[in-house]
Amino acid sequence: MVTNRANSANLDIHRGEGVELFDVLDANGEKTGQVKPRHLVHRDGDWHRAVMIWVVNPERGILLQRRAPNKDSHPNCWDISCGGHLSAGDDSITGAIRELAEELGLKVKPEDLHFLLASKRMARPAPDFINNSFDDLYIYFTNLELNQFVMQKSEISALKYVSLDELKTMVREHNSDLAPHEPLYEKLFQYLDGLQNR
Repeated sequence: MVTNRANSANLDIHRGEGVELFDVLDANGEKTGQVKPRHLVHRDGDWHRAVMIWVVNPERGILLQRRAPNKDSHPNCWDISCGGHLSAGDDSITGAIRELAEELGLKVKPEDLHFLLASKRMARPAPDFINNSFDDLYIYFTNLELNQFVMQKSEISALKYVSLDELKTMVREHNSDLAPHEPLYEKLFQYLDGLQNR
């Protein structure tokens, strides 16, 4: 199904059926006015928007999530703390707040999130899965211990904190257990190294 944004009643009906709908973007990141189900967006390689959030504790421990084994991209890999696609009609900050609540049980306000980077990527993590996305990257600082997060079991199988040096080593060695987001890892490293040098 491809639908026009003007048909909001149709959107609501399909959301109620559990169909995940995305705004289709052009190659510059602008909305085209089309809305499509998630599986068609990834089948057709349509541009769409996603958010990713680094969760960091006061010791600069970086939260990693292990993706559930049923995920259609990078199953069982360690990944950025939290992330997901924007639902049709959402803006970036709304999507980030929703993902933190759904995946980690966190209730945050817009001012709790620090914007780091907007990036564009083209990836094909599986033969029938094309991920052409504009990614907005945020950082969220917290004092929470691991046992205080509420994992979304359908998305995440485990959580752990790693040190900045440990994550740098994993990225440098191209650890096959780590989802490949090198530009986003490097931006985090630059940001945290900058904080340390202040």
